[in-house]
Amino acid sequence: MTRIGMWCLLSLLALTLVASCHRERPPTEAWRSLAENTVLLNIVWRADLSTSNLFSTYDVERGGLAATAGIVAVGTSARGLVGLDASTGAIRWEQAEPAEAYAAAPGVGGRRFFVPGPDGVLRAFDAASGRLDWERDHGAPLHAMPAADEDVVCVSSTVGTVQAVDARSGRALWSFEHPVGGQMTMVGDGACAMRADETYVGFSDGTLAALGADGRPRWLVDLGQGEERFVDVDTQPLLTPDLVIAASFSGGMAAYDRASGARRWHADLTGATSPLWVDGSIVTTTADGTVVWLNPQDGTLRHELALDAEVLEAPLRVADVLAIASPRGVFVVDAHAPWVYHRFEPGSGFSTPVASDGRYLYALSDEGFVYALELRAY
Repeated sequence: MTRIGMWCLLSLLALTLVASCHRERPPTEAWRSLAENTVLLNIVWRADLSTSNLFSTYDVERGGLAATAGIVAVGTSARGLVGLDASTGAIRWEQAEPAEAYAAAPGVGGRRFFVPGPDGVLRAFDAASGRLDWERDHGAPLHAMPAADEDVVCVSSTVGTVQAVDARSGRALWSFEHPVGGQMTMVGDGACAMRADETYVGFSDGTLAALGADGRPRWLVDLGQGEERFVDVDTQPLLTPDLVIAASFSGGMAAYDRASGARRWHADLTGATSPLWVDGSIVTTTADGTVVWLNPQDGTLRHELALDAEVLEAPLRVADVLAIASPRGVFVVDAHAPWVYHRFEPGSGFSTPVASDGRYLYALSDEGFVYALELRAY
């Protein structure tokens, strides 16, 4: 090849590389703290819980994991709760109770995990040692993640009872009952959202309740929008200074005035997950595999992004990206615009939301592997 031919070839390769880098660059200026051109999820460690017969894929579909105080807590099908070292993935402790599989991710408050059991018992475990600090029987299966801080834990049951307990002792503070019928539901177990002396929670009949400091209802509304099936509010409401935003599986997403319960807007989204606040937008995922950005003032659509997955779990924000688990892997999406940076696909899917302790992401695969993942920008 002549020198001129070689120069032309190198020039063409250089132009191709520049064009490729330009295509990978995000479409907005929102990618501030991590971004250059490409972001990847690097594996820090992988814990194989399946080899200890702790897992079955069926149980993972409704279980979950949480992280605090240097420990990742994972609910398993055969040996209860397992505490993994957040830095290495080594098993630090195990708790054998209950014999049934856990059905929801633990809540986190301070240095404790609050774990809802299908046997109706809420258990509080010390994160560092795995010691059982207290337990309280709620009399009905608990399939929703508890909402917790260092003082109060709120949990709802499958029969429509909600109870707040003291986070240190397990002593009951108040309870509320909203009997639900035998309507057809998808999940039917909504998590509480707490703010000061207010608690908001949804039920399998499509009801959203606002409860006061003593657990008495301030107002109740129907998110079902006239639907008769799959109206369950199986999400955790999102609280803004003046709104509460929640989703019914078939009834869509709606915003209500926190003080009066008056409806501000409604968005026709089927199977929306727990909404997330991202710098002036509401972000959620839907049953058809779409990420949606909404205007919080009127619920109008700002952006949408269809991902290559049949089901998407609720998004988790980390820096300026969203981590979204799915049967096709964990997607890393720009938090402000419809742009996919990366997909982590180890060969098996994920059926529970991603967790984080501010350092790593933690993902639980359907085959029983726990991954600690680190965001890296290149």
